[in-house]
Amino acid sequence: MKKYNYIDLTRTIAMFGVVLCHCLLFFSSNPFWFVNADYQSDGAVFLCNILNFTVVQIFVFCSGFLFQASLQSKQTGIPAMILKRAKRLLLPFLLYGVLWLVPTYTIFDIPTYGRPKGTSLLDGYKSMLLGQFCDVAWFLLMLFWVTLIWILLRVLLKKKLIFVGAVAAVALYFAAHFLLSEVNFYSISQIDIYIVVFFAGAAFYWISDRINKLPLAVIFAISISGLSACAALSPFASNYPVYCVFAIIMPVFVVILAMGLCKLKLQDRVEKSRVYKWLLKHNMDIYLLQAPGMYLSFMWLYPLVGQNSALCVTLCFVSTLAIDFALVALLTLIRKGLSAIFKSVKKGEKA
Repeated sequence: MKKYNYIDLTRTIAMFGVVLCHCLLFFSSNPFWFVNADYQSDGAVFLCNILNFTVVQIFVFCSGFLFQASLQSKQTGIPAMILKRAKRLLLPFLLYGVLWLVPTYTIFDIPTYGRPKGTSLLDGYKSMLLGQFCDVAWFLLMLFWVTLIWILLRVLLKKKLIFVGAVAAVALYFAAHFLLSEVNFYSISQIDIYIVVFFAGAAFYWISDRINKLPLAVIFAISISGLSACAALSPFASNYPVYCVFAIIMPVFVVILAMGLCKLKLQDRVEKSRVYKWLLKHNMDIYLLQAPGMYLSFMWLYPLVGQNSALCVTLCFVSTLAIDFALVALLTLIRKGLSAIFKSVKKGEKA
């Protein structure tokens, strides 16, 4: 499949945005966030409103785009496509939940959605296996269901049927919103708007080459003006219909901005750097392993600098990334060690 460097850049931007959003949530109200400061920061709330309809939506939008690209590059049967997505999304969720999520949250007794303070290890595993306690990994479960829907309806992603696909996406949104919103298992209740965002990414694929060929000044004008307008209107996103509109269009402007950045000569140097390649390779690891480091960072920093929300968020963001990168580096070494052991065992069996 063709490599889309602007999609890689977009996902990298979103990964940093997710970590920042989580650090801001400590100073902002959120029903899924159980660790908070004893006051709210207007600046944190404002930035959270913007990132809330941007960062996760970007990942889903890019997934829809790449799914469409894969459909054009090769034809695969439905069972094979479902199995591939299960390996990519459900297997990491199970490994992450069993080996990292439940043990670390139990050791540090961190309260979060689906895991009240004082929950035992066994109850934590029960809640995790039911998809109720998953913290940042809810994204994997949600994306699996959304992708499964469009695997079954992939015929509607054809260019000639894109209008029919759009109608189907909206209809599915309403069905999921009103029929599944109370299903508290495996993040099924969270799929509604992401069905449409995934479709938007798939539909954007058909016009992406045209947009990418526009003059650099036009690309930046479209993206910056669009992002600025969404940011200015973000206070209205507390109204759910407005939030849904922003959730669909915001990723479009971020991807277009990434297109412009990739046309700059500076981007060539960035793409060749080891740091950028490392970030691309470990994007999902960084996303998953950010917790519980961010909670522990906040719990340590808040008593020291908590009265200055901007400083606390900044230090929490830096500290979270430092812990995150160290964990990913350690995980990489473990993977290499296990791979070497597996290869040596395989050679021994053949001998």
